[in-house]
Amino acid sequence: MLSHKGIKAVLLGTVLLTSTACSANTGCDVEVFRCKSDTPKPITLTLCKLNNTFSLQQFMFDGTALDTGKPLTAVTKDSYHRFKVDEHSLTFVHNGQQIVLSEYFSAEFEPYVKTLSVTLQQGDTKHYVECDESAQSQLKTIKNGSYN
Repeated sequence: MLSHKGIKAVLLGTVLLTSTACSANTGCDVEVFRCKSDTPKPITLTLCKLNNTFSLQQFMFDGTALDTGKPLTAVTKDSYHRFKVDEHSLTFVHNGQQIVLSEYFSAEFEPYVKTLSVTLQQGDTKHYVECDESAQSQLKTIKNGSYN
């Protein structure tokens, strides 16, 4: 039979394990952007929004896993609209790289064009990657403005 202290220890351990597991699973209210591509360089990226903060839940580029999980700062969401064209972009800096996530849609000509892309820039080096058909974006649901 467990003593009073033993029961407290078991309960405390259960609470800590439960809260740790829950916090690991709550890093994402909304999956805002998901991109995967093998060319020209392999990329896998998942951006999530929790309340008013954004974080990379997954980020691999050119075979290297990059730092994820921390809230991103200096995030800016912009949109561009003209007749039959919409573009939504989200820009942030991560580990010294400027990263632009873009959702572009054009109904100007047939066939219609929808392109999801990621642009990474560090110094003079710039990489542009178009996401494959499994990509998803909710950028249009995010209000324009700056987020910290």
